[in-house]
Amino acid sequence: MSSRIPKQVSPPAEQICHPVQGQVIIELPPFRDHCVLYSVDGILLLQRDHDTAIRLLHPFTGDILDFPPLETLLRYVSSKLVGDKWRYLRRVGAAAINVSADQVVSLMIWSHGMV
Repeated sequence: MSSRIPKQVSPPAEQICHPVQGQVIIELPPFRDHCVLYSVDGILLLQRDHDTAIRLLHPFTGDILDFPPLETLLRYVSSKLVGDKWRYLRRVGAAAINVSADQVVSLMIWSHGMV
């Protein structure tokens, strides 16, 4: 999967990071309809529940990058597995992110049960 980095300006760090008693509190987008699948170098790999869209979230800048839905990977789950195939896809075992010189972001995901 790959996606191009959108041309947008991130909010200033002061708007999303608030130091409180020696800790930094980060305001992230609402998670009531997202599931955190994995973290790669501090970047969160999310799945939006209503359409299974895969999203990368940089927690300090608030930048979000959308990828195709997780359901596009269902065909790669082994047919020999029993039960809910979504359960296997959501158990991400490894992920890698690559950003090319022309700002195309590639995302590789491996999940338990994928062939």
